[in-house]
Amino acid sequence: MTISSAYADASHISREGDRIVIIDAVTKEAGESLDIIIGPQAELALSELFRAETDKNLGRWRWPTDPDYVVYAFGLRDVKVLRESTGASRSFTTDELTVPSAMRDAARAYFDAHPEKNLDAPKPWHKATLGDVWVMGPLNVAYTVVGGVDSGSWFTRADVFGKVEKRDLTDDVFTTGTLIWRGIAR
Repeated sequence: MTISSAYADASHISREGDRIVIIDAVTKEAGESLDIIIGPQAELALSELFRAETDKNLGRWRWPTDPDYVVYAFGLRDVKVLRESTGASRSFTTDELTVPSAMRDAARAYFDAHPEKNLDAPKPWHKATLGDVWVMGPLNVAYTVVGGVDSGSWFTRADVFGKVEKRDLTDDVFTTGTLIWRGIAR
């Protein structure tokens, strides 16, 4: 049995039994022959590579234990788990991982594989010192560390209208942080 596909007249890809045959039309027109035959193991490796690229482009994480489950993250504590073979899905938060199910296990595995989603874990900016400037996500806004000896340190920024925003270094609103200027208080 042969199953064929042509992509923009550049190549011809066909399946012949347990092999995939790729014929590059560009070199064929030049009188050269570049026929590639791929065996089942290479086909599986390529399939997994392309699936991983697709998952990344779609912003999803595939559970290694059971690849039929993919996880979409929404914010810090919320995920949606989708079972691709059935279309069934369920949303979870980090606090709702008690009901036993494969979907719950996929959500738990996602959070285990992404410790940055654990709000209780210390982040690098939690130890920011006076004068440091950090770009903080999710909005990628620059904040300066200010504070007093008795009152501790906090992030502050002024908007274009002069309104000052003050946030604790451990505020849950911050999901990422990049130090862009080291303060003098080191």
